[in-house]
Amino acid sequence: MEDRWYTYKEIIQLFGICKQTLHNWRKNGTIEYKEITKKTFLYKLPKEKNIQENGLQEDLRIDNSESKERE
Repeated sequence: MEDRWYTYKEIIQLFGICKQTLHNWRKNGTIEYKEITKKTFLYKLPKEKNIQENGLQEDLRIDNSESKERE
């Protein structure tokens, strides 16, 4: 697996989430991040274990169904 850091734009696009959800994931430890400046963060993709333990799977299911409804 690639050891790459992603911008917030890349993460919200990959997961189909909003900025607030990403903020919540950062706050509750769902996603690994590093702070570059006070308002700039880089993120690593969450591991499958984190996704299941933190309820991220349900968030993704909701986001995916909402995006399908919009189509």
